[in-house]
Amino acid sequence: MSESREPQSSNEPLQYAKDRYPMSRRRFLTRATQGLAIAYMTNTAATEALWPPNEPELLPLDYSQNLIRSGRQKEGWIIADGLGHQDALPEATAFAHYALHNQQPMSYFKYSNQGITAESLAPLIADYAKQFEHLSVVGNSLGGIAILEATRQAVVNHGRPIHLRRVVLICSPFNLHDTKQEGIARAVARFNPRGGFTGEVLYNAVGALGHGPYDPFTIGADITSSFDKTLHGIPPSLWTGQLALGANTDLSANWQDFQTHNIITPDTKALFCAPEDLARDGLVHDDRAFHNYKPFFNQFGVTLDYLSVPDAGHADVPLTSRSAEPWIRATM
Repeated sequence: MSESREPQSSNEPLQYAKDRYPMSRRRFLTRATQGLAIAYMTNTAATEALWPPNEPELLPLDYSQNLIRSGRQKEGWIIADGLGHQDALPEATAFAHYALHNQQPMSYFKYSNQGITAESLAPLIADYAKQFEHLSVVGNSLGGIAILEATRQAVVNHGRPIHLRRVVLICSPFNLHDTKQEGIARAVARFNPRGGFTGEVLYNAVGALGHGPYDPFTIGADITSSFDKTLHGIPPSLWTGQLALGANTDLSANWQDFQTHNIITPDTKALFCAPEDLARDGLVHDDRAFHNYKPFFNQFGVTLDYLSVPDAGHADVPLTSRSAEPWIRATM
């Protein structure tokens, strides 16, 4: 009689499960499809119960309110955060402290639970711009696409003249072609265009399962991890909405709006920031993104400067802000 045994080391459980519970690729796909169907049915209920509807906000840092009330500030700053972030308060605080020394007004977006669109951000920018002669913007990761497109729409659709004095892009893709998981990102944006629970679980699960193998031990751990990450992360409608914005926004197609309305002019200063070791950015091909943004700015007579940030990873705002401070000072 053969003896059953328990795995004796941390290296054995996976092989034990694979030997005892083999699963074909077809059976795995069938189980995965069934799981997605169940998740899809609970999509709306789960999303609305955990993340009630709210509106996007553009909020000033505390010190900025006094500067704005003084009426002596000609330039206001806005920072927009990227994928996986709803509230840019930490990034705004770091950039204002290290790069601006809290000497210029800084405001940040707090995105809606229900998703992010340039249309929803544009009126907030238009209203904020009333207080200044110029705006300067910081786009963190996908926030670069969001802030540029929303500013364009604030001018074109809301009639608010806006001149961008400075543009700082931190690991910002020009479009989803510059991302390292473009295929999955586009699939989620198309599968779940309005956002939702299913879309983020799908993204997380596919990302985890992409390495295989197809056995219950690994599948169970990956699916459980995906649900847990979804439930304890940002609102899925916002998350997948950010992907949709990146997939559907084409800055090049509307470049003439930036020129015709003097949003970007030859005296605009622009900076692209990336890790010194590009391999440390696991989300964006920064070299590719820089070379896509460069001709975009060149057509307005603007040179896009490049800053390598030592020890930084993807969209590391504190480290980037310290490194960008001399550039900020030089462009005052």
